[in-house]
Amino acid sequence: RAGVHVQVHVPFRQSALTRVLSDAFSSSRAMVSVLATVSPGSSDTEHSLHTLATVAAMASLDGFTAETRSPIDADFSTGGPTPPPPPPKEWSRVDLLEWLVRVQHGKFAEVAEQIPATMDGKLFTRMPRGQFGYRLCAGDAEAGGRLFDLLHHEIEAVALLKSDYHILLRNHQLLARPH
Repeated sequence: RAGVHVQVHVPFRQSALTRVLSDAFSSSRAMVSVLATVSPGSSDTEHSLHTLATVAAMASLDGFTAETRSPIDADFSTGGPTPPPPPPKEWSRVDLLEWLVRVQHGKFAEVAEQIPATMDGKLFTRMPRGQFGYRLCAGDAEAGGRLFDLLHHEIEAVALLKSDYHILLRNHQLLARPH
């Protein structure tokens, strides 16, 4: 019929960049980080609300969205923030075994029995993904992949804690300076 206009929702704008990145927004295997900048000024309220609405819409695109928060103990009355735990590559054999028993509520506790006597965190973090399934998870590539991913998530989490610690430490040192 002439004069009837049907509006169809297109999930991505038709720019070349958006087309290139569209898989990153819609694939369940993709990992996308979104950083939103908003203004505290009242003159920019409309833009800030639009930015937040866009981020909220992006966050609801899939069921894999998660917010990660890392608690940091910053008790400045005791001389500064608490240092982060050592990164996995610095773990002793005992640290490694304790992590395996603790991670995922003990799902990988039996893997601790497969760890060679000479393996520490440095050797463990250097193992390729395939070796986790073959050597540690009785040939179960899927379980090995999960363990590999958990280890690398731990590496990233400790790196973030270390970064936050250095920021807190610098702020503590600035506050402690005599004025």
